[in-house]
Amino acid sequence: MYKNIESLRSKADIVKLSEYQLKEYKKCKEDVFYFIKKYATVNNYDKAVPIDLYKYKKAYISNILNYNKNLVLWARQFGLTTINTYIYMWYVLFHENYKVCIYSINTNNRNRRYEVFKSYLQTIPLWMQKPIIQCNKKHIEFSKYSSVDFLNNNPKSFNPKLYNLIIFDDFCFYNDKKANELYNRITKYYEEDNKFKTVFSTTGIAYDSMFYKIWKSNKYKKSIANWKSTPETNNKKWKEDKMKYMDINEFDNEYEFSKIKEIK
Repeated sequence: MYKNIESLRSKADIVKLSEYQLKEYKKCKEDVFYFIKKYATVNNYDKAVPIDLYKYKKAYISNILNYNKNLVLWARQFGLTTINTYIYMWYVLFHENYKVCIYSINTNNRNRRYEVFKSYLQTIPLWMQKPIIQCNKKHIEFSKYSSVDFLNNNPKSFNPKLYNLIIFDDFCFYNDKKANELYNRITKYYEEDNKFKTVFSTTGIAYDSMFYKIWKSNKYKKSIANWKSTPETNNKKWKEDKMKYMDINEFDNEYEFSKIKEIK
């Protein structure tokens, strides 16, 4: 129990794993897909339901595993925050001395990402969790020197060298100055050390953004999902329902991405 939260493990909690739990832990450590498929859930009308690992989600997870430079553009409400959360959760739970940074556009988004991670962590069995050493809205430190930082600080004070995995959340909507400074810092660091992973992540597109410039440069591995990427949304009625509340340009920017050649 960490700070009176029974579903979070503290360093005072001594857990002896059963034979079954040891096997499960080993399976999860060796296979992020197994971990997400069996243990990841999302709230649906106050009920925890398993995540549907559609083709585009599996492709994105594979990109993270196999490539250090990643771009991800998904339609809104297609589960990007959830998948990102479980991916970096897997890294910190099953790897020693693994440092993650979630960089957000503002303080409110930063706090939301922290709350999402904390709530999803509580759905993971206590015996599978690493003990929490320290926890606040900017930093969660686990045993065996793994941690997650939630940042939205000045780019000039951001040090990529501290992390194994950096996810820039909603990067498409950073102002130009901030986006350029962060991208330049990442690019400079890659010239010195190419072993860390970066994800420029966004739901919805702005074609005058730094994100789109990076996309067109073809220097990063890309993952994309628009409204046609799931069986629930790939139908005329779904699009018509959305179009009741937005014009064609808004729909394109949030769900279609007509200017992105990879979607065709």
